[in-house]
Amino acid sequence: MSRPGGTMRRRLVRGLGAALRFAALCAVVLVPVVGFSLYSKGFGALPRTAIALAVLALPPALAGGLVTYAVAVFMPRMGSALRGATMLFGLFAIGPLASIAAFGFAYRLGYPGHSAALLSKSGLLDAAWTVVSATYLFLIFAPLLYLPWTPVAGLALAVYFALRRPRH
Repeated sequence: MSRPGGTMRRRLVRGLGAALRFAALCAVVLVPVVGFSLYSKGFGALPRTAIALAVLALPPALAGGLVTYAVAVFMPRMGSALRGATMLFGLFAIGPLASIAAFGFAYRLGYPGHSAALLSKSGLLDAAWTVVSATYLFLIFAPLLYLPWTPVAGLALAVYFALRRPRH
């Protein structure tokens, strides 16, 4: 007799498909919404705008996929209200942390060629201060770039995630 929610192996496989589909849906929704927010703030069609769009929209989509995977694998019988709250947490808390990490990585790639190796004492200090400065810059500028429609899109994605029926 099978346990509720199926075997772990089946949940791992089905969860991967659900996570990939929902991450793709998040990307399809968030890229144009964040792009419109950037466009309305006066960002032109420049390479830096594309990088900003990728850093602001794709990591939250990835975080949404990871939360979907965790819910599908570890909590298959979760109620719809709790599913929506979990996705809101994933998009609005874990998503920005993923964007901060991507922003810090992009910032680190822009360092001059003569910077210290990452695993040296100086390189680790540079990496730590890069994280601090990237977090500060993200927390100052991201709300201006996300508004006005990105929170609405995130809420709509969370409601969709709450209302859709998971396959067991």
